[in-house]
Amino acid sequence: MEHTQKNTFSADETVPQTAAPADVPTGDPTGTEADEARAVVFDDDRDNARRLESMSVQIASTDALVRPKAHLSKAERKAAKAVPAAVRRQRAEKSSVLFDEPGPRARARIRVLNVVGVALMAGLLVWLLFALANPPSGKNQLSWKLWEPALDGSAWLYTYLPGLASTLGAAAIAIVGSLVFGFLFALGRLSRCAPLKWVCAVIIEFCRAVPVLLFMIFLWRFFAGLGWGSVSALWAVVWGLIFYNSSVIAELLRSGVGNLPRGQEEAALALGMGHMQGLVLVLLPQALRAVMPSLVSQLVVVVKDTALGSIVTYTELLQRSRQLGSIHFDSLQTIFVAGVIYFLVCFALSRLAESLPARMQKKTSGVAREQVQAPIAILDPSNINQQERAN
Repeated sequence: MEHTQKNTFSADETVPQTAAPADVPTGDPTGTEADEARAVVFDDDRDNARRLESMSVQIASTDALVRPKAHLSKAERKAAKAVPAAVRRQRAEKSSVLFDEPGPRARARIRVLNVVGVALMAGLLVWLLFALANPPSGKNQLSWKLWEPALDGSAWLYTYLPGLASTLGAAAIAIVGSLVFGFLFALGRLSRCAPLKWVCAVIIEFCRAVPVLLFMIFLWRFFAGLGWGSVSALWAVVWGLIFYNSSVIAELLRSGVGNLPRGQEEAALALGMGHMQGLVLVLLPQALRAVMPSLVSQLVVVVKDTALGSIVTYTELLQRSRQLGSIHFDSLQTIFVAGVIYFLVCFALSRLAESLPARMQKKTSGVAREQVQAPIAILDPSNINQQERAN
């Protein structure tokens, strides 16, 4: 005999309910709806897994780019080489922020204009060479008879090299003086003493406004009046360059300090430093590192401005080249050689200025790695940070 068992519950009891699965929507869904929900969840998990894998590859590749090549495996070196190419492809696919990517017609026009520009420059060069070879009056300026005295060994030994030594000597003294006075003027501009700040501001603005050549002429007359003789031209060039470039360097340092985070000054004050001590020990060293490329570029100007010394009879590279040209009647050739020497020296200094940011970044950047802790340190009650990270 079969007995049917019924579940009865009192009024104060709660009827138990079976919880629905997490991936199946409630409301008594049909089998098809549940399968669709599971498929959606599965697709989302698969996309998230792909994103995480891509992010891990990018992080590993970036880490491989920063670490030295000697510590990289073959897979990491391959990933490091592949990342810049992928970045270049992504940048090429995206349009520029400043202007739209040129289309096919615009690219064709750009190519045509480039070809026309190159043709015009080539034509101008050919015309210039033809004009030098066949001047309306005078000798052929491309003749080897005119170039030989400007390029022989005696010209380099007695003209170009001594002139280059005089140029670099005056530039070196002027660079050292400009750095010292620029540092002092920057301290005066940043000080809290109102009279000192006002005096430094007036000196800086005056030196920036007056041309360097005027400084050299007046100082040359002044030193000659003191009886300094032959060295009056040298010190006129040096002090003229110092007056102008020290004011520019002072403004560079002042702007570098102004661009630093305010927390740097507050940290110096929190350590018990005064305003001037914080400037010298904390702020100005950081500002000097920040403005180093601009500072080196300004020092290149010092080397070029030494050519103004020829006006005050200072025998630097340009003056000696003009003297050699007046002897052999080939001033164009000797000045051209001096211009090439100036270009090589300034180009080397400019390349140095361009390489400074990368070198400074290598010294100050690196991969932050977590400090290795012993296993027992995680369970140590005094190690609160490790416990929080473990939880």
